[in-house]
Amino acid sequence: MKRWFLIILSIAMLLPFMSCQFPEWSYRLIDGGAEITSYFGASKELNIPSKIDGHSIISIGEQAFAYNKGIQSVKIPNSVLTIEKSAFLYCSNLKKLEIGNQVKSIKSSAFQECSGIRELALPASLEEIGTAAFAYVLLEKIIVDSKNPHFVSEDNILYDKEKTTVILYPQGKGDSCQIKDTVTTIGDYAFAGINDLKKISFTEKVINIGSFAFSGCNNLDTIAFPLSLQHIGDFALNGTAWLKQQNDEYLILNNRFFLAYTGTSPRLEMPEGVISVTHQQSLEIENPVRILKLPDSVKEISTVFLEYYNFSLFEIDEKNRIFTTDSTVLYNYNKSELIKYSSKNHNDVFDVPQTTKKISDYAFAHCYNLKEINLPNGIMEIGEYAFKTAGLK
Repeated sequence: MKRWFLIILSIAMLLPFMSCQFPEWSYRLIDGGAEITSYFGASKELNIPSKIDGHSIISIGEQAFAYNKGIQSVKIPNSVLTIEKSAFLYCSNLKKLEIGNQVKSIKSSAFQECSGIRELALPASLEEIGTAAFAYVLLEKIIVDSKNPHFVSEDNILYDKEKTTVILYPQGKGDSCQIKDTVTTIGDYAFAGINDLKKISFTEKVINIGSFAFSGCNNLDTIAFPLSLQHIGDFALNGTAWLKQQNDEYLILNNRFFLAYTGTSPRLEMPEGVISVTHQQSLEIENPVRILKLPDSVKEISTVFLEYYNFSLFEIDEKNRIFTTDSTVLYNYNKSELIKYSSKNHNDVFDVPQTTKKISDYAFAHCYNLKEINLPNGIMEIGEYAFKTAGLK
């Protein structure tokens, strides 16, 4: 009897995670209903069912329809609460999208590169729009239900409700843009791929330009950067005509933001006064940079930048209280975060300091010689691609 009880209990525990297939759809049971995980049909006009096998469809799963070139229109039912990461990624022929009136969350890259969509209507229920959810979707019209407490559309520009953040900017608004005076942040991917834009200016209230904010704006050649700027994300200006026009060996914005290095020296020495090191454009390096020196003024450094240049050695000004190094490993000052381990370090074993709580993105990437890493018990966070192509056994 006990044996049968354990068998039944095991099956009951597995039920919420079971995957099933039903003619054109596969789905899995999740807490509260079911999630579509893939589609096998060939319909160009897709009406996603609100129920399958009696189970209410409450989620569109990660990459469920990704790269499907056949779909031209999608109707998402009112039963759906969540559209997961990359659900419709690169559905390049998708032209019409109808989002159900109960959707609360649209996760990162959900509709990225769905370049055929021209009109977007967001329901009152929507609470979250993930990073790059509509990146490179060349919208012309953006509508938000007037009852939505989180988002608003004005002149077809998508903002947060307070209009402090530009979330999404449409195409077709002319070659010039003046950011309104309530805005403090240009969101990640906000203008990405808007090729008719040639000129943009900001008020002195803007303090943050997000990653990929103007990426792919190939004709954007005039940018009036505000002196109020405090942060600019990686690849924010990638592909812009403005960036291509710059020819300084050290490209420094507002004397504070490092954007790019085009020199040939094996030593990259950040000028004093630079507070932020970003990565804007991947250029072919003729003579690889081997040594990075950071001055006292640097307060933040991009892990993408560190990954791209793949430095052999680090040097930190002794007055800097943000970073420290033992020459081949870059840490924050109290060594609670390991930021980058040099891939040119020839040791095959490394003991992460006991004080370390976080391993940053790309921290051990391309460390082919490293066979063993000993982590302390206090590690609380490991970043994306932290061990990418490392030689660990």
